[in-house]
Amino acid sequence: SDALLKNLHADFAKLSAKESPFESLPTDGGRWGKGFPSAELKRCHWLRPKLVCQVKFSEWTRDGRLRQPVFLGMRADKKASEVVREEVSQ
Repeated sequence: SDALLKNLHADFAKLSAKESPFESLPTDGGRWGKGFPSAELKRCHWLRPKLVCQVKFSEWTRDGRLRQPVFLGMRADKKASEVVREEVSQ
């Protein structure tokens, strides 16, 4: 909704960062590689990782990306530091 977008924009402005907050970010690949090309990284707007949202998706791709992600909403009940990638049980 428009209200959610306005709220997120305000939250994002408070968390803006000049550089990537990640310790390591793969930069060796192009469109089909496992990294990000330097031209793409220059266009990124970085945020400090403080917010958590819930996303549903169909699967993880082989290169570790989400297939068909859908934003479900923000999560105020979790800290960003608590979020880990779920492992599929077999």
